[in-house]
Amino acid sequence: MRNRELKPTAGKVQSRVGKLQKILGDYPEISPDWLLFGQGNMLREEYIQESLVPIFQQSSHNIDKLLERIESQSEEIGRLKEENRNLKEKMYLA
Repeated sequence: MRNRELKPTAGKVQSRVGKLQKILGDYPEISPDWLLFGQGNMLREEYIQESLVPIFQQSSHNIDKLLERIESQSEEIGRLKEENRNLKEKMYLA
């Protein structure tokens, strides 16, 4: 009787399979191998590649904007330093 108690019933197995199918249906980016066996990456390889491209493109765009802003601020700092030098010279000459 113990063996019978340890074996999952067909209903329990079907219920578990249904839950796994629902998870994979709701989250198609999840790797079935990872979910079922704990092997490999959590996310499917094709999802990783598709999802990272926009992130890199957006990051690249943001980096370009930040570099432009840094360059502009650097130029302004240079102008302000020169203005400070000129004002200090005028103060000492007066």
